Amino acid sequence: MRSTTRNLFDDTPEKRTHHAPKLNSDALRCNQVFEQLTQEGDNGASADEVASVLQLSRGQVGPALSELHDWGKVRKSEARRQTPSGGFATVWIAVKEKH
Repeated sequence: MRSTTRNLFDDTPEKRTHHAPKLNSDALRCNQVFEQLTQEGDNGASADEVASVLQLSRGQVGPALSELHDWGKVRKSEARRQTPSGGFATVWIAVKEKH
């Protein structure tokens, strides 16, 4: 059975605005994070929320979000959500593709 997960890094070189992740595991993690944010829709999610759903560490999600942000695939919303440690975190939203 073929996976339906979109690969964000299949762009042609002409479309790239940033380097692709060096390791396949990095690309996979970016895809997982992007798909989760896509499912969250306009509500978005913090890095902690994404990490919890995907059963990853915050340290694994943060770099993926940075990479996705560099690629223009996610954006920071104006909203902030409280973290488990009591601080406030950025809420990330997947950027909708223009057709």
